[in-house]
This record gives sequence, structure tokens and C-alpha cells, in this order.
Amino acid sequence: MEAVTALVGALIGGVLVLVGDAFRRRAEGRQRAVDRLINASADLAMVVNRACGEMNDAKFSGLARPPDALRADRHEAVTRFFMTPAPPELYEAARRLSHAYHALYDHYDDEGWVEAWENYKTAIRRFEAAVRVVAGAVVPGVSLRWIRRGTAVNGSSHLSSQAGEQR
Repeated sequence: MEAVTALVGALIGGVLVLVGDAFRRRAEGRQRAVDRLINASADLAMVVNRACGEMNDAKFSGLARPPDALRADRHEAVTRFFMTPAPPELYEAARRLSHAYHALYDHYDDEGWVEAWENYKTAIRRFEAAVRVVAGAVVPGVSLRWIRRGTAVNGSSHLSSQAGEQR
């Protein structure tokens, strides 16, 4: 009887170790996915900020619109960001940031510059706020439902309200 009890205890212990290891690997995988997303988001924000800052500096220095010297860097950052699984709200904030950059570039020499600059400032703040929400999602007790086996799924509706998105 003691042998059966020992065998059952060993089996239960082994199962508990396997289950615990599976939970640990899943949590580590989610943490790595969030880290990759935060890095890709930071790269995107830095490249777009740099390009818009150069345009703003040139505009107020009375220079002609600068060439898109960061084109390759910008395309790389955009591709890296959109290839990284993320909640839809963060993708939408990034799209708005990209549209704001292009509007700023298009209105460099006309009266639409001021409105384009204001739209850009709003878009970058909303993007940064959305990234902070994702970064805060790593806090224990907060759901990371949008990361599931390396794909983005719709499940993080709290992002738009916390990021200040207006629909």
C-alpha cells in the first residue's frame, strides 16, 4: 500500500511540476513578446520624431523642405513595428502617427502646416500613451489576452480609453 501511495504522490508531484513549468514558459513568452513590441514601438516613435523634428527645424530656419533622409530607417521601423504582434488599438495609433507624418511632409510649404503640426503632436502623444498601456500590461493581474502564440487577437479594448483615443 505504501508503494502505491508513493507512486501516486510521485505522479501528482510530476504533473504539478509540468503544469508549473508550462505556466512559467507561457509567462516568459508573453514577456518577450511585450519586450519586442515595446522596442519596435520605441524605434518607430524615435524615427518619426527625428524626421518631424528635422522638418520643424528646417521650417523655422527658413530652409527648403529637407529630403526624406530617414526614409530607409523609417520604412524599417514601420515594417518592424507592424510585423510585431500588438493590440489593434496600438496599430491604429501607429497608423495615425504615420498619416500625421505624411501630412506634415505634404503641408511643409502651405498654410496647412500649423494644423498638420498639431495633428502630429496629438498623434505622437496618443501613440506614446498606447505604448505605455501595453508596457503597463506586464503588471501581474492585468490580462495579456492580445498575445496568443505570436499572433495579435482582438481582446484589449481598455487600450483606447486609457490612451485617450477618440473615435
